[in-house]
Amino acid sequence: MGDKELIRQINVYLARHDKKQYEFAAEIGAPVQTVNRWLTGKTKVSRAYQVILQSKGILPQR
Repeated sequence: MGDKELIRQINVYLARHDKKQYEFAAEIGAPVQTVNRWLTGKTKVSRAYQVILQSKGILPQR
């Protein structure tokens, strides 16, 4: 899954569940700044966080 698709799916999740970045960050155990960097394209979602997002059903299992 490409970075743009990851970000798209995260944004869909945020909209569907009416969550703010800080709520999402708390849910997955990430710093708010990290989530913001993902969504603005400044950094990539690490493999470790991809696994967390998959385990929580935010991203589809591979």
